[in-house]
Amino acid sequence: MDAICREISLRKDYTGDSKIETIYFGGGTPSILNEAQLTKLFSGIHKHFQVAERAEITLEVNPEDVNSEAIKMWKSLGVNRVSLGIQTFDEQKLNYINRCHSSDQALRAMEQIASGFDNYSADLIYAIPPASDQSWLQDIQRLLSFDPPHISVYGLTIEEETVFGKWASQGKLNEVSESDNAHEYKMAIDQLESAGYLHYEISNFCKPGNFSRHNTSYWKGAKYLGVGPGAHSYDGDSRSWNVRNNPRYIRSLEEGSIALTMEILSLANRQNEYVMTRLRNIWGIDLAEFQNMFKVNFLELNKTFSDQLFTKKLALVREDHFHLTKEGWFLADEISERLMVDA
Repeated sequence: MDAICREISLRKDYTGDSKIETIYFGGGTPSILNEAQLTKLFSGIHKHFQVAERAEITLEVNPEDVNSEAIKMWKSLGVNRVSLGIQTFDEQKLNYINRCHSSDQALRAMEQIASGFDNYSADLIYAIPPASDQSWLQDIQRLLSFDPPHISVYGLTIEEETVFGKWASQGKLNEVSESDNAHEYKMAIDQLESAGYLHYEISNFCKPGNFSRHNTSYWKGAKYLGVGPGAHSYDGDSRSWNVRNNPRYIRSLEEGSIALTMEILSLANRQNEYVMTRLRNIWGIDLAEFQNMFKVNFLELNKTFSDQLFTKKLALVREDHFHLTKEGWFLADEISERLMVDA
């Protein structure tokens, strides 16, 4: 906490004079922080930054940390939105992905969060082995019974340095097939849209007017400051990321500096990031804005490929915006890569 507060003070000028519109406590398990620790962080933020009166302040929470006293404390400090990591209500799958909470804890946490906050989100993970339509549908329906304002769904990812990555390299992990993965994703889309949710980003759904303001700012290219080990920042011209190693992070701040890596973004870098982020949401690529920012006609970048997308109904142009269709979102990464320029 001391190191993070030092970083906040050192980077107080990063955002200029603009007011802070969103604050997001995430990237780990911030819900384990006690009142004194959170108070210290909030005090540091308010001391060095102007926070807008109606700022969205989100705290990521784990089901096992949710109770009435915690909710009361979070709200008293200014938290007005929580993101609850349910992942699944299936006990067997919770054990499989090594989550600390039980199915009963997840249900109780949902009940308490739903009664304690008007604005909240809940996460589910699909493609957890073994693939099961029944289990996945039950997860979705259980979550919908609480009528949350916002829902995020993510496919299980296998990264090299995780337990799953090691299992996969040893042949001990039976990953869900690509077709089953896509099938479960489509099930989620169908169920959530039928329940009145707007599918506004590849992994995110909300009731009308309940977008995540914080994440939406990322997708629209807003500047942001990240503090803490491994945190990323963006000022429009460069990106930087702090060292992930806690001892190194703390030691550098004790010495009055921040251990970070910075990358100056070229015009091509910025153009590629614009394409990658905008194709993932319903707002798409503003063709006039793209022309103004990058001095090139987006539709002429790879005209043959764009025409193929239109023919296959994977993309369309509506009100001077280039969008991927729902079918196109299944191939968003591949399409984005084809539309990028050499940096």
